[in-house]
Amino acid sequence: MFAQESVMEIQKIPTLAEKQEFWAEQLPNFKAKYWLPSHFKFVAFDMEQGNFDIKDGLDPSFEDDAVEIWHRVNTGWAMWKKAINFGRKQAQSVPESFEQAYSEIFSPIVKRPYPRLENGDYKYIEIDQGWKLWQTAAAQAVPEGFVLVPKENISCYWQDNDEPENFCSNESDFDCLGDCIDLGEIMEINKFTQAHVNKEILFGTWFAEAIDPSEKANFFVGTHAECLEIVAKNKAMIEAQEQSHECQNP
Repeated sequence: MFAQESVMEIQKIPTLAEKQEFWAEQLPNFKAKYWLPSHFKFVAFDMEQGNFDIKDGLDPSFEDDAVEIWHRVNTGWAMWKKAINFGRKQAQSVPESFEQAYSEIFSPIVKRPYPRLENGDYKYIEIDQGWKLWQTAAAQAVPEGFVLVPKENISCYWQDNDEPENFCSNESDFDCLGDCIDLGEIMEINKFTQAHVNKEILFGTWFAEAIDPSEKANFFVGTHAECLEIVAKNKAMIEAQEQSHECQNP
């Protein structure tokens, strides 16, 4: 065993079969979203190399065009793959991530941040086309009906099946979980995996009963301002009731 294995994770390199499965999955989507579908008349995909090659037997008069198209299609394909892989790891598609990926793949003369027009498009057409493909691919990385959650937002907890109030959130607390049984006994434990998608700070307060404002009616959850308004109304109801009693009993 290498010493490095104890201090760092060895990244798994995908096999050719795994790469081909990924290419076969993504090629139809890429072709459907590519901005000039007519380009595919000049190139064919190589499942051994993972990129597009110029088709054999083309008319020599198309040679220069075919080379330019070959470059554009492979540029788009490289950005598509990068965006899909990025989208599966991250929660959103942002220009900074695209520009970093684009510069790593193509090393353009233009320095980052790449210039953009007032409408948000990139000034240079190849960069802008790459950005649009990146956005489309990153959006398709997460299937409809699902949300993407950062790995650090996923947590687990373990709960006693018979006594649900007995649970722990860390493996280091397993001893506490087992305090309720003796040696020789076995307990059933439910392990829950949960995702923390979003945190929103809300506030809660009670509505007062209309007949007797000193009693609770129903509990409200909302903003702090809404709760303050309810508390003020409750207070006004109590004061009005007290004044009514004073008038009845001078």
